[in-house]
Amino acid sequence: MERGQAVLCEKSADLEMKIFALRQHPPIFCYTSERNSRKCRPDFTGRYREIMSRETMERLSTSARKAVEHLQEIAGGDAQEYLDAAIRLYNESLRTKEEEAGAYADFHTSIACFYLCKWSEALFHANRSMETFKKTGNEYRVCLCYNLMGILFATQGDMALAVNMFTKAMGDADEKGYTFISALARANYCEACFAGKEYETLIRISKKAMDLFLKTEDNKERAGNIANLLTQQAGAYLALKKDEEAKNAWKQLEALHQEYPDIPKGLDEMIARLFFDEKFDPESADKDRAEVIRCFDRAQNRNNYIIWILEFMENLRSTNQRDLLAHVIDVMETDLSKTSYPHYQLIVSKYRLDLCFLEGRSRDEIFDEFYRRLYLADQEQQQANRNFHYYLEMQEQLDEEKQKAAKMRLAARTDPLTGLANRRSLEEEGQQHFLDMMEQKSLFGMEILDIDHFKGINDGYGHEAGDLCLKRLGKVLQNEADSHCFPFRYGGDEFVVLYVGLTKEGMEAHAASIREALQPQLEGLPLFTVSQGICIGTPPVSASMEEFLMQADGGLYQSKENGRDRVSIVSFREHQYRALVRQIH
Repeated sequence: MERGQAVLCEKSADLEMKIFALRQHPPIFCYTSERNSRKCRPDFTGRYREIMSRETMERLSTSARKAVEHLQEIAGGDAQEYLDAAIRLYNESLRTKEEEAGAYADFHTSIACFYLCKWSEALFHANRSMETFKKTGNEYRVCLCYNLMGILFATQGDMALAVNMFTKAMGDADEKGYTFISALARANYCEACFAGKEYETLIRISKKAMDLFLKTEDNKERAGNIANLLTQQAGAYLALKKDEEAKNAWKQLEALHQEYPDIPKGLDEMIARLFFDEKFDPESADKDRAEVIRCFDRAQNRNNYIIWILEFMENLRSTNQRDLLAHVIDVMETDLSKTSYPHYQLIVSKYRLDLCFLEGRSRDEIFDEFYRRLYLADQEQQQANRNFHYYLEMQEQLDEEKQKAAKMRLAARTDPLTGLANRRSLEEEGQQHFLDMMEQKSLFGMEILDIDHFKGINDGYGHEAGDLCLKRLGKVLQNEADSHCFPFRYGGDEFVVLYVGLTKEGMEAHAASIREALQPQLEGLPLFTVSQGICIGTPPVSASMEEFLMQADGGLYQSKENGRDRVSIVSFREHQYRALVRQIH
């Protein structure tokens, strides 16, 4: 078989180059939960018998709710009816202006298009669904959309793009604690590894996926997902010639079927059984092969098993089963003629061409098939180019969103008046500096300072002048900041400065520098001074940053009492803060 040898990795660093290396890998599908039935939803929607949560349903209008209920009734049934119902829900969401309902409609429209092999439409609706879910803040469904788009890219043979989407789904789901999606994305990633013959990676990730599935609700869908993973593991161990591990995986699979007897054995599992028996029970191989053919002929969703069917075709060729190989090729060519997946057709065409040579077909027949392969290769390349450009556009959107999110995070941690980090930032970053000094057993200094007679400035010169004074002090503190000095606006006219990795004399020098920088009176601003209090000490394990702040505030009070425009330094006393808290309570 024509298979690329590029390594699939969890983070596709050099994506553009990998695409060409991975182009020859057969595409993948996520298996259905009832794996021989066209009328069952694929695993990427598995377990979602409820189209949307009850909370979301309750927010919908009556008409939109009825449309959702109808979609829920037929979901997993006839694909065209499923598509029609999803479109009706979308139209209803436009009429009632309910974005969330429209996003769900797009999501299920994409799945229905996937059933009907309408790849471009499926990708369009998946992307629009994801964009709307982002807008409405439904992060759970955003992760599902990434997983769905990975499957859609995989059906085109774009394994690098697929892996990128699965990795994104895994990362976001792990970060947000979405156990089921974490498991599901890994299961799909495993199929990509199987396609690329990255068996060691498959085994490692599949074990993690099974652990995650075991944390989800115990039901038939979960058992079906685990059965898929065990089938892949058995195939991977066989390919790696790890016989004992392969036998163990197969024993686990058989035990799972005993526990859940209503889980049907899919075409993938039957083909894996053939490979297993060819090695460990050769006398059963012919019987297994005949059973695979019977299952193959009955299956209504053969495209879902394309990886295993291609492995089976290779098996038929290597065992010189020409008649069976010709039968499988005929059936797959008929199936694939109804799809827009040239990558599939190109791979099957290769077996047709090989068969022509094996059977000694005429020169004209061979050239006809050869030219057909050239046409399919051109179609595949055009599709690959469209996929890649679409992916780049999507990445640009993601980059823009990341930049916006970064700006929002920065704005949430920055004081808009002075440009300094705010109190929220102090609580997060300051705590880390505090813990670092505690671990290193180094001196930590916490200074609190405010503007002397600030109320008088506001009353006498106006609040605009007060704001200008705050801005000037903020600028002075920004100029003072370095790798040992971290200023924050605490609130009102109060500011906090953290000192790390300095001696007591170094902290005093910084405090004096701040007062000196305020001495030149600027035009339009009243001359003002600041009072400062610094608490210095090596943080003991039982101490908290709040204790340092309280004792620094005591130093500030001393500066006020002693005439202002000065700094007062206090040494940290471990139990002073807790004693004060007990007095208050």
